[in-house]
Amino acid sequence: MGLMACGGSTAKPGVETGGETMNISGIARFEGPQHCTAFALDWGQDQAPAYALTSGHCVQNYSDPESVYQVVQNQPGQGRLVFKYDNSTASQQITVPVREIVYSTLNQTDLAVLRLEGTVAQLRAQGIAPLKLQSTPAPALSSVTVVGAPMGQYLKKIQCALGQRTDVTEFTWVWQALQANDCQGVEPGMSGSPVINRLNQEVLGVINTTTQDMVDTVTCYLGSPCEITPWGTAPQRQRAYSVPTDTLSGCFANGLWDVSQPRCTLPRSGPALTLDGLYSPLQNTLPGRRWQFAGTADANTRIKIVKAGSDSCQNPKGYQNYKDDPQPLIATEEGVYLACLQNETGLTT
Repeated sequence: MGLMACGGSTAKPGVETGGETMNISGIARFEGPQHCTAFALDWGQDQAPAYALTSGHCVQNYSDPESVYQVVQNQPGQGRLVFKYDNSTASQQITVPVREIVYSTLNQTDLAVLRLEGTVAQLRAQGIAPLKLQSTPAPALSSVTVVGAPMGQYLKKIQCALGQRTDVTEFTWVWQALQANDCQGVEPGMSGSPVINRLNQEVLGVINTTTQDMVDTVTCYLGSPCEITPWGTAPQRQRAYSVPTDTLSGCFANGLWDVSQPRCTLPRSGPALTLDGLYSPLQNTLPGRRWQFAGTADANTRIKIVKAGSDSCQNPKGYQNYKDDPQPLIATEEGVYLACLQNETGLTT
């Protein structure tokens, strides 16, 4: 299924939401550019603007090749969040418009931050309880609950366990340190769902992609995300993945979003230098072909080409000045290769 974990349909009643005691009023169906799931955030500042979190691919046009690099900031909002979506009575649901897309990216991660109409206090006054993010990573095997709105269904719960963190590639995207899990039943529409620690009811991550309905067991194409490991790059059956949120508090100050905060590790801008043409995982590479880049490079631009699993872009070793070799050879040995670029604004892949 992969990035097809979004979509739209008419809701139908009768969906199991589980018997666990959990306040899910802050989790909503996101009816925006894609129909996904989103949830309101609680930073302990009730007079601050209301924000919600979802997946970047729910906000951006992920079929656009530029989505690999884009960092979207401060754009007019699209769509709405429908809270209390576990209720089949439309009059008891609560609709809140999206005022602004304050941040969204598929570059190295897959997150979007939405500013909603009103304040946190105004959400609470309507019976909506925003969710807190856990500030520390949870260990593997931690018990979690995923709550999301599949296509044609109301909110449902899935109980499962966390796995290890791993880099993942799907089509032309590379996402770093996603949290694997064994959650079964992640369906289209559940992108953006919170992964909730069952011990303290705090959010650990945001559902990003899955191999639930994987049909291709070889390539890292749409619908078959691959884990990047020292032993190779291959899809793993019956896995889902989430973007960890334990560092996201560094992007807020007094309840206000601020990506310029020193502790915010999200990409702040897209690269000035990009691949001139994106290479599909299904593409055979002939000897003598070279990487082609478009854009501008300055004296600080550095590059290295790595085979996924053998090296990583985060490893500072092996970089060289881009202008010394602006068209490096493309390796012919089978594998997934990354063009790693560094400049003053940070790392891009």
